[in-house]
Amino acid sequence: YVWGAGAARAVQAQFGLGEGGPEAGMAQSTPKILDDLPEVRADRWWTGLDDLASRVVDVVHAVPPHVPVLLSGSWGAGKTTLLRAVAMRLEEEAGGCHRAVWFDAWRHETEGAMLPALVRDVWEALPESTRDQPKVKAAWRRAFRAAMALSMAALPAAAGAFGGPVAQSAAKVLTLSNLEKAAQFASGEGEPPEPPEDRVAVLHRELRELVSLGWPEDECPEGPVILVDDLDRCSPAGAVRLLDQLRALLAMQHSTDGIRARFVVAMDRAVLSRAIARKFQGVGDYDGNRYLEKLFPIAFAVPVPDYRASAQLIRAFIDELELEASVDEVAAEHWRDALMVALSNSFFANPRLMKRCVNRFRLVTWFEGRATQPGRGEVGGEDGDRTLAKWIAATERWPALRLLMNEQGDDYWRRLGESLADQGKTPGPDADAVLEQRGAQAWLRREMFVGVRSNVAVFREADLRLRRWGL
Repeated sequence: YVWGAGAARAVQAQFGLGEGGPEAGMAQSTPKILDDLPEVRADRWWTGLDDLASRVVDVVHAVPPHVPVLLSGSWGAGKTTLLRAVAMRLEEEAGGCHRAVWFDAWRHETEGAMLPALVRDVWEALPESTRDQPKVKAAWRRAFRAAMALSMAALPAAAGAFGGPVAQSAAKVLTLSNLEKAAQFASGEGEPPEPPEDRVAVLHRELRELVSLGWPEDECPEGPVILVDDLDRCSPAGAVRLLDQLRALLAMQHSTDGIRARFVVAMDRAVLSRAIARKFQGVGDYDGNRYLEKLFPIAFAVPVPDYRASAQLIRAFIDELELEASVDEVAAEHWRDALMVALSNSFFANPRLMKRCVNRFRLVTWFEGRATQPGRGEVGGEDGDRTLAKWIAATERWPALRLLMNEQGDDYWRRLGESLADQGKTPGPDADAVLEQRGAQAWLRREMFVGVRSNVAVFREADLRLRRWGL
């Protein structure tokens, strides 16, 4: 927490501290660092994301309960922020019936089975007065038991598809146990086994009852909307298993009275597609997108901020640092300019990436400002700070650039520049891998190799400034 200049002066006056004493500068010497959490303040949502949230809510009202909605976006694009915007609109429309049910899949993965945790979050989204009703409490217990039974039944299959030797051995033991029981009955021993219970149908029935009691139709006709977040951060086995269970549960909506609940799932589609392909790796070149297209007939992509929105986000993040509280106005304006120039390129239009770049730049300048003794912490100057901000942005976007800078000499970079000018081959496979990433070639041509001039030396100095402070 950083005190503003006015607050610091007020405390100094209250306790009789002098302007020049060590206590006077302590509050202002500590920089403010941005958190990495999704944005929860509506006034900070950029226009494209805000508008998409409204469209998602409109679609949720329009689709039948068996059709889940997918929100896809890459790392740091704002999926969770978009879900929060959707939740806020649902609550505003609901008139106090608490329609939004939040399920953070990554948080619950450590519990072993995410489906029971999801059912518990549905229960916990109800007001306490509703949860205390005996009928509601009994319905919750039945639904939770049904979710546990379905999850345990899925574990052997998941262990065989994803697990290591121990998990696969456990699955074989369970299978052998079932075979032994079947063999005993076939040989005339014991009673005929009962037909196995349809666990999906049981969970569907119990969850439908819980939703009907918790969200009565006369008070909340459309029922809750279950918002699933961070599924792409879970293990491949856990994420695919939950999708399989949701798919089976939603398929029941066609053949019986449906659950008055809808699902909106936010995830990185590419990550889940690879996880699904791994499950079906024995089926040739299986494309996981086929599975996702069947499960999610309605899908949105989290939009990329345009130039104006990017500038708005960068300015907001920089303003949050409250630079004037710790440095003079000239330095503060100089740093703002360096970060705005570095991050305004469309390659860096990612809120989380922007925050990380701002934090790293601020830490370097803070460390350098504290190391004022001769021979330590040389400040880069206006051009040097711009180069530093550009290098931080590039290496957050393409991390392999730092490895190449640290491991390769000038001749390597000279050959890389020649290859970008179509005057030779690339210096090796590591360079090829970097150049294949979106935007890397354009940035290198524009910033590091401008015509026949090479700026490798100044970017190497920027990298040394980072490494000097362990960043």
